[in-house]
Amino acid sequence: MSHFQVRLNADEILELINEKAFMASEYPLILAIRVRADQESQKKLAQLLVRIFGEKLCSKSDSPPVPSPFHLKLKILLEISGRSNDDFSLGSQSGLPMATPLIDELETLNFFGSEIITGIPQGKGPFDMSVMPETVASRVATSNSDVLVEAGESQIIRVEPNDSRVDCSNYNPLGTFMSHNL
Repeated sequence: MSHFQVRLNADEILELINEKAFMASEYPLILAIRVRADQESQKKLAQLLVRIFGEKLCSKSDSPPVPSPFHLKLKILLEISGRSNDDFSLGSQSGLPMATPLIDELETLNFFGSEIITGIPQGKGPFDMSVMPETVASRVATSNSDVLVEAGESQIIRVEPNDSRVDCSNYNPLGTFMSHNL
């Protein structure tokens, strides 16, 4: 089995995101960035994010005391994570990058921590994001849509599209969330 890989420049991608981010909606854009890079490359990424997104970028320290999608309109929120503990356990095997935690410059740009959940999000603070796989969001919305909508009033819930999605459109969770409130 062969894999087709294309090397893309981060600055080109970030410029395109900056240009198109709010064409369909003025609500906040969440960029989930998984960093697998050395400290020097992380520093370059942090500089690119600040230079390209500028005032649109909202870190935790820039946020209103209780962030809501309404108060974060036209803002870009970053969910940045470094290498997982599983990655660290791989050590310095041939072909794998060295284990490098996130540098401070990227940590300060992070808006919130996230946790993948398999049910209704509960007990989260305003800077904790719940990540629901699309299939879980659909299941929860079918059985407890009112509770799910209520949970979304006090915290940010990101619905992660299924891996089997064949198009590159953003998943719109409103249909799922509201499917049983009609």
